[in-house]
Amino acid sequence: MNRSEILEQRKIIYNSLTAYKLNNAVRGIEDLQKYTSVANFSTELDNIKLEYKYLLTYFQNGTCDPQRESIFRNFIQRLFTITDKIICEDRTKNDVNLYYSYKRIKQKSNTTLSFLLNKYSQAISKQNMLESNDNIITAEIERTEVEIFNYIWAIFPINAQDIESINDIFNNENYPTYFKELIISAIMLSLFEYYDESLFSILAKLYNSQNTSIAIKALTAIVLVAILHKDRMMMSQQISDIFYVMAENDNFTQDIKNILLQLIKSWNTEKITQKMENEILPNLMKVSPDFVKKFKSDNSFIENADFEGNPEWKNLFDDDKLTKKIEEFNKMQLDGSDVFAGTFSHLKTFPFFNDISNWFLPFHQGHSLLHNTLQANEIKSFNTMLDSKFLCDSDKYSFVASLGLVPQSQRNSMLAQIEEQNNAIKELKSSEIQINEAVNRQSVINNQLQNYYRFFKFYPRRSEFIDPFLNVFDIDVIKWLTPVNCVNDILTLIGEYCLQNNLYNEAATYLESIDENQKNDNPVLYQKIGFCYQNIGKYSKAINEYEKYELLANKDFWTLKHLAICYKAQKQVDKALQCYLDAETLSPENINILLNIGHCYLELKQHKNALNYYYKVYYLGNSGAKALRPIAWCLFLMKDFDTSDTYYNKILSTNPSATDYLNYGHLKFAKQEIEDAISMYNHSIKELKGSIEKFNETYLADIDCLISIGVSKYDISIMLDSLNSKQ
Repeated sequence: MNRSEILEQRKIIYNSLTAYKLNNAVRGIEDLQKYTSVANFSTELDNIKLEYKYLLTYFQNGTCDPQRESIFRNFIQRLFTITDKIICEDRTKNDVNLYYSYKRIKQKSNTTLSFLLNKYSQAISKQNMLESNDNIITAEIERTEVEIFNYIWAIFPINAQDIESINDIFNNENYPTYFKELIISAIMLSLFEYYDESLFSILAKLYNSQNTSIAIKALTAIVLVAILHKDRMMMSQQISDIFYVMAENDNFTQDIKNILLQLIKSWNTEKITQKMENEILPNLMKVSPDFVKKFKSDNSFIENADFEGNPEWKNLFDDDKLTKKIEEFNKMQLDGSDVFAGTFSHLKTFPFFNDISNWFLPFHQGHSLLHNTLQANEIKSFNTMLDSKFLCDSDKYSFVASLGLVPQSQRNSMLAQIEEQNNAIKELKSSEIQINEAVNRQSVINNQLQNYYRFFKFYPRRSEFIDPFLNVFDIDVIKWLTPVNCVNDILTLIGEYCLQNNLYNEAATYLESIDENQKNDNPVLYQKIGFCYQNIGKYSKAINEYEKYELLANKDFWTLKHLAICYKAQKQVDKALQCYLDAETLSPENINILLNIGHCYLELKQHKNALNYYYKVYYLGNSGAKALRPIAWCLFLMKDFDTSDTYYNKILSTNPSATDYLNYGHLKFAKQEIEDAISMYNHSIKELKGSIEKFNETYLADIDCLISIGVSKYDISIMLDSLNSKQ
């Protein structure tokens, strides 16, 4: 099997296991062994088959076995692990992927983690005995940190001795905190490649660490691993027990909220512009029926405000605790926004970043990059900036490395400016500390996820890694990670965030998953869900949600207007008209509503009613110009050609469009003023920059209208041929 075939076979086996089809999974594993020539696990597989056969026999005999489910789950987990071990062994032989290259190096060296940690401990002891940093010892420490990181990253399959050694890292008080935090990232990266429950359990224990930074970084890694391996982990009773224990931590729910929101924020950064261009604007255009294009030059059918959120939403939530939390989160996100991701993406090519571990290394003042790049007085000057939480660790290293390329004269100039601004920076830092003391856990999450974002987005060989920022967070993961009584709060927070950032599909998914009772208690949620569906073109669903809202709350202008838009999109013009008429009672002189009532009557061929509303708009002062085109067209359809002619002359005296000339040409054609009609049509072609194709398209779209007011279908064709022959 080649690499793609192996991965496809793994997918088949995984699907069988998550569907509880053990026999299918066993057959798939046997095929995998045969085609990869990895037979080391045949005995273990045979044992599982035999044990499963016994379980089936006991089941068939009606034997009561309270452990049956637990045994069955254990079979699944063991088969997952066997599959991974076979694939890992096969790919380690010749796969050029960086992960397997490190595994081959590890196998040839016969180095143990215990040996590397002993070497690391000795180097730290030497450094501690010296009064100042020794470059040779510092270099040895940093090389060993890289080796340990790579070892743990490529640790699968894991043995008991290595698990014990990893635990020792976090229990050793002599190891610096930054090193322990680095190892958390190595564990996470290893679990991304191959999941192992014993390794994951180490992260879970770390969440109870007295060190806030270690605890939060461990939980951040836990969430990312859980998202990637959710199907497998949700089947494990041991993992369920682990999350139950973690949930007893008073900070757990808030920490989960913070992590999920920051992940959503990082995930959607690149998508907002695409959403606007690819979904929102095209959907706005789809709502407009063909006949309204007759008036498109003044955009009288739809206003941009028709696709904006309800201005009352904020007021509805002013006294709601949840809204205050959302506002608090928004403030934290503003303070910790990843605004430098694009800037620092260009500063990740320094040799420092050749080692994967350095992408995850917490910034610390003792690193050789700092001392080899800057002089002692420069370090002192830059310390205020580098100590700030304004930049993530990865960007701080980029900044220091980039200073090495700056000529000394320019660096001196920079230092002078920084010295002048240091007081202001210190004040900023002081206020930052005051804020971060209250939201320190959030700050750690932001920093860590920004570090991860840079690696998975900017590392040159990033295609060899699973990018956790590409994964959409499904509802099952949120419900699984979160205590039951907090699920609705988290779904609401994430849904609100997506809604505020125009991620309507995602917002609808989260908000609709909120418990029905909570939505009934807070019906504005139905309104918001309807708004989401409207903006992604699912108008039937939008109508359904808006109607749910109206059953629980009084009719309001905003909902009526948006219901009308959805009905129009569904070609239910009569229902749209009723919504607009109801809206008129709430805002009798709203120009947009009056015009749309006219448009509905016009589409229903109730021309007299339509004309009455257009006249009402016309006589409402400054807005009269908006009614000129629909009045002229309505009079044309009513065969009141002379009055229509008067209005078209007013239109042509302003700033006529290609459509205006076309419509006036139709009027002249209907009056049998052929020369004038041809002249108007030629003006229309000219406004279309001479495109006869575009003109033909718009002309042909009006055939039914021309026939309805008495123009011969033969004359219509003759006119078109006449115009085309002159082009």
